[in-house]
Amino acid sequence: MRVRAAAVAAIGTAAAAWPAPAADPQAAAFRLWFGGVPAGVVETSLERDGAAYAFAARGTPARWLSLLFSAELRAEGEGELPRPRRFLAVVAFGDDRQRVEVRRDADGRPAVSAEPPFRPRPWQIDPASQGDAGDPVSVAAALLTPAPAAARCGATWDVFDGRRRSRLALGPAERTEAGGWRCRGSW
Repeated sequence: MRVRAAAVAAIGTAAAAWPAPAADPQAAAFRLWFGGVPAGVVETSLERDGAAYAFAARGTPARWLSLLFSAELRAEGEGELPRPRRFLAVVAFGDDRQRVEVRRDADGRPAVSAEPPFRPRPWQIDPASQGDAGDPVSVAAALLTPAPAAARCGATWDVFDGRRRSRLALGPAERTEAGGWRCRGSW
């Protein structure tokens, strides 16, 4: 399901983008753009207590996209940075809907449940062997946790979304015209 993978990837890449102002410093909204066209907004909230985190995100498509397709994106999770405990993603695009939950045991090994169940694919990987990878929510929580540019930019995260493993790599810190910083990345 390419749509689900792209939508979940949007959560992580949105966390590396510029946040819109938010009333609550633990909440942020990120505008999503695909090929220069506004595609929607992802609103996030992050609660932290030491290393423990709880994160939630909800994506709303741009109006033009809503006219073409019904779409939904919700994600949530919790854990202790850098170890996730639970990740849930609900993604719908048109008639394509899926709910994926990844729970980790005490050793960090993930167990995956999906509704509807994943169709077997020749490229699928063993979820239990993905314990060294974070999930999209734990990576977003790490990216939204305040840190100096040098600690965040140049970093790489392996990400397991319940079906696929990917890598988020951030480049070096760059100064913005407004005096802030950003780092471009690839997923």
